[in-house]
Amino acid sequence: MDNETFRLIARLKVVAARNGIAVDALRFVGDPGYARVMLGRFADGADEDGVLLALQLLDRLGLASKPAERVVVPLAVAPPPPTPPQLQAEVAVEDRRKYVGSLRG
Repeated sequence: MDNETFRLIARLKVVAARNGIAVDALRFVGDPGYARVMLGRFADGADEDGVLLALQLLDRLGLASKPAERVVVPLAVAPPPPTPPQLQAEVAVEDRRKYVGSLRG
């Protein structure tokens, strides 16, 4: 990467932070899937200059011509899968059936 690309990434990081989007610069440089996702998120909420910045970075990083890569979201970020109402009802019934003996001294 050249210095101009690093300057564009620094500008993106600063402008994204002002808009409430945290960008990890090291991951951005090393992970093309992450870079594409972050540029997409930034471009969705940015003004004309922000969209232009995102497009310049897409072009400089060569992401505009490559097909999108699969991005894996860590489990800590992913929402839990919804539980069906029937399963919730079964759990509630099992909780009521538990025997709790009396406490004797």
